[in-house]
Amino acid sequence: MPSSSSFKHAIVVGLGISGMAAVRLLKSQGYRVTGMDERAGETGAPELFERFIPMICPDTLLEADLIILSPGFDPNRPELKKARLKKIPIIGEMALGLRQLKTPLVAITGTNGKSTVTELIGAMLTASGKKVFTGGNLGLPLCDFVLQGCPADIAILEVSSFQLDTLESFTPDVAVLLNISPDHLDRYPDMAAYTASKARIFKDMKKGIAVLNHGDSQVRAIGEKLPLTIHWYDRENAGIAIREKNLILENGKVLDLSNFPLPGRHNLENLAAAMLAAKAAGATEKGMENAIENFQGLEHRMTPAGSIHGIACYDDSKATNMDAVCRALSAFNREVVLIMGGRDKGGDYKTMEESVRSHARALILMGEASDTIEQALGHMVPCIRAKNMDDAVKKAVQNADAQTPILLSPACSSFDMFRNYKERGMQFREAVARLATEEVLP
Repeated sequence: MPSSSSFKHAIVVGLGISGMAAVRLLKSQGYRVTGMDERAGETGAPELFERFIPMICPDTLLEADLIILSPGFDPNRPELKKARLKKIPIIGEMALGLRQLKTPLVAITGTNGKSTVTELIGAMLTASGKKVFTGGNLGLPLCDFVLQGCPADIAILEVSSFQLDTLESFTPDVAVLLNISPDHLDRYPDMAAYTASKARIFKDMKKGIAVLNHGDSQVRAIGEKLPLTIHWYDRENAGIAIREKNLILENGKVLDLSNFPLPGRHNLENLAAAMLAAKAAGATEKGMENAIENFQGLEHRMTPAGSIHGIACYDDSKATNMDAVCRALSAFNREVVLIMGGRDKGGDYKTMEESVRSHARALILMGEASDTIEQALGHMVPCIRAKNMDDAVKKAVQNADAQTPILLSPACSSFDMFRNYKERGMQFREAVARLATEEVLP
């Protein structure tokens, strides 16, 4: 692959956060840049573009020496066919940044837990005295970090399946695969394609370390074929084992996590993965202990969201797939009233039957997927429709009590009613706060 400096005209498709980061880096390297975005009427920085086109034009793409795709743009879309036939390089924003990255790299992927593990690894290495960049799919895009001159000792990148699909050669020093469960089946034709996308994190690695979840059968199957040094977790007698609320470390030490603020067994899995990856990247035992002691978790991931007249409320808006919701439900030893729904991402909600039967008193359904969810789960638990978030929280309160908390854990994307999962979570919290001030419940 020629170096980026040999290209003259780049077209960036999709001008969200990562797309604009790619534009800035390309401009700094002397490119002429055309921007395309079918969802944006204008860009926030028109001076960066030679042209802006509010649609995807296959013939215009043929004018490019390099095409950069934002993660949300499917690389298999037919608009790219002519450009592929002309052998124009088509890569993602992360791939563009990786061309210039000089620091050691830890990469994390998986269906659930990526952001938490990325932040945990970063915190452990920072507490060990290293200057750390954490970003990628989380926080600052890689291209912006490169534009700053890569001011860190090590980069910790969260990598989504969409980003893996548009990488060139990818050789992290440490690669972490957390878990694989149905997700994004509105984009991938089947689970095999989605699983293959996740496995791409290892495709070009000839050496290095893989941190893998032995308790996940699909991850285990991938790991057994890798020619790498493998550090397993959730495995007895090797790596880190998980027993109740304890981690059993490789040296036999028992780490008591009874007071760890992140609930659920899945967060013990996340912590085990982070410890193995951080240690492989140079974290000290003291640094890891300090990071664990001070880590409070990320917003919209099983985050306490206040209470309404003694009814506890939890914001898990980031749970955009079914497995994430099941993991959240398993963290409770009692029933909850579950607020679900949004834009369907594919998959079968019937896979949630056991978790819903065991943990949900009622489902409050909102958004486009309401009919599909009720068809799958309505035979086993009451399903109540809500027209918006305020209505959902009111109806949840009507079905909850002091011993039955309210959990927002949608199993769907947010784009039918909200800008993103963060806005959905904030509207939930605001609705909780408003209802908490009402003397008489609705």
